[in-house]
Amino acid sequence: MNKAVCVIGPSGSGKSTFCDSLNRLLMDHGSLSKVINLDPGSESDLYVPFADIRELVRLDEVQEELSLGPNGGLMYCMRYLDENFDWLKEKLKSKDDTIFILDFPGQIELFTNTDALENILNKLCEVTTPCLVQLFDSFFCRIISFRRFKISFGSNIFSDYFYQV
Repeated sequence: MNKAVCVIGPSGSGKSTFCDSLNRLLMDHGSLSKVINLDPGSESDLYVPFADIRELVRLDEVQEELSLGPNGGLMYCMRYLDENFDWLKEKLKSKDDTIFILDFPGQIELFTNTDALENILNKLCEVTTPCLVQLFDSFFCRIISFRRFKISFGSNIFSDYFYQV
């Protein structure tokens, strides 16, 4: 079964940079790895994704067609991915032992106002061996405790499930 490294964290915490660096490191050590962009609003050009959610749904189009702001548009896009998970499942198929690196969006509303990301991660557990990596800005280490940060960011949504795996 292929592996999936799910990279989450707040906006600007370096998720895309981490995904690119991890991909390069794995390839340098002879592992087959592929980055999948799951941020429909991403404008990053750090890496060329193996698959891109913007093939399925684009944030700018959703915002325009449904008159939504950026956060509402992102929530819609994640629900759309949840409902159309077969698109991602197809991308995760590989006969090789591939490590997929999934670059998730970082808006807090995706963790607090919808269960779409939790559903997506649960579905990932059925088709891959997942690993969850949460990044955060080291600045937060000085101003709040990690426990409060974890709760405020909403990663506790996934903690129970991933500890059971």
